[in-house]
Amino acid sequence: MAADLESPVFEQCRWLVELEDARATAVVSAFFGLQTPSVLAAGNLDALQRILRRYGPELPVRFHTKLTNAQLGIFGDEYRFSDIEELDVMVLGEATQTTLPDGVEVRLIAPTDPVEPILTLYRAYPGNFFERSQLQSGLYAGVWVGTALAAIAGTHAYAPGEGIAVLGNISTAERFRGQGHCRAVVAFLSTELKNRGCNLIGLHVASTNAPAIACYSNCGFKRHHSVYQMLAQKKHSL
Repeated sequence: MAADLESPVFEQCRWLVELEDARATAVVSAFFGLQTPSVLAAGNLDALQRILRRYGPELPVRFHTKLTNAQLGIFGDEYRFSDIEELDVMVLGEATQTTLPDGVEVRLIAPTDPVEPILTLYRAYPGNFFERSQLQSGLYAGVWVGTALAAIAGTHAYAPGEGIAVLGNISTAERFRGQGHCRAVVAFLSTELKNRGCNLIGLHVASTNAPAIACYSNCGFKRHHSVYQMLAQKKHSL
């Protein structure tokens, strides 16, 4: 959520804050920069409940969200959930480096690069949150084997002023899996973000995705806690 405090993302967010003695005790943020908005929450559970009761109509009727087990109970009074998946939240310790074999290149993807190879790769990655507009940030990286795009990693949130970045949309083309390309692109992008001032770098991964967790662990990421990712729908809107 702190990564959404900087432009241009901040201007696309709606922030709902509960204060006690001029201090924030809970916050709910809604990001409207995607086709389906996303909502995140943090803070004291009683304060979160007061936010939903008071400002619930200001939230979208349908949104993606990531909630802790305790937060599920609070949002569950007003919303129905579908497509629920448990995620591990992982945070980078020391970034690692990889050695690439001949004929393999890893670099940032320019907004002018052809988008079709990227779309082709993501078609085999169900549940991704990729939209073409995300390439404008210049913070997507790819691994090329010859002329083929073998792996890709993106940056879902980027706030160098806050020192925070979140990786996402990480995928490897099926025929290139098991060759270290995921590790190469994650390590490369993590180093790029650290060089730009992001000392806190995180990502989310399905708790059941053992190969991906092993890849991220090899890149220096460690599990911090778990959340549940889902699609929420306002009950009275059904």
